Amino acid sequence: MKKIKFLIFILSLISHNLFAKTMLLKCDTFIFKIDEPIVGFKKAYIIKEKEWSKIRKFKVTDNNYVLKNIYPNQSKCNNNKCRVNIVLEKSLKDKNYLSYKSVVSNEFCSIDGGNKCYVRKIGKNLEKGYCSKITNEDISFENNK
Repeated sequence: MKKIKFLIFILSLISHNLFAKTMLLKCDTFIFKIDEPIVGFKKAYIIKEKEWSKIRKFKVTDNNYVLKNIYPNQSKCNNNKCRVNIVLEKSLKDKNYLSYKSVVSNEFCSIDGGNKCYVRKIGKNLEKGYCSKITNEDISFENNK
C-alpha cells in the first residue's frame, strides 16, 4: 500500500510539470494570454470584442515575448492602419508585473504631440509601460472593446 501511495505521489509531481504555463497579462487596455507548454507550440491570445483571439505571429526569445501585428490602443492618432509589435519582458523571477513596449511595425503609425499627430518610423517605440499578471476573475470586458 505504501508503494502505491509513493508511486501516485511521484506521478503527480511529474505530471504537474508537463502542463502548460499560462500567463494572463493586463497591459494598459490590452489583455493577453500566453501559453507555454513544455512540449508543443507556444500560443498567444488577445481579447478582441469580448473574446479570445489567437495572435498569429508570436515569437519567444530568451529575454522577450514578441506579439506581432497588433492594433495599438490609441485614441487621438488612430487611423486603423497602424500595427505594432508588443515586446514583453520575460523574467526568470516570478514577478507580478512585466515591462512592455509597443514598437511600430508599419508606416501608418503616428504619435500625439501637442494636439498634432506625428508619424513614427518603423522600429521606434509608440508607447511603453507595465503589464500586471491577472487571473480570469480579474478580466473585465467593459473596458476592452
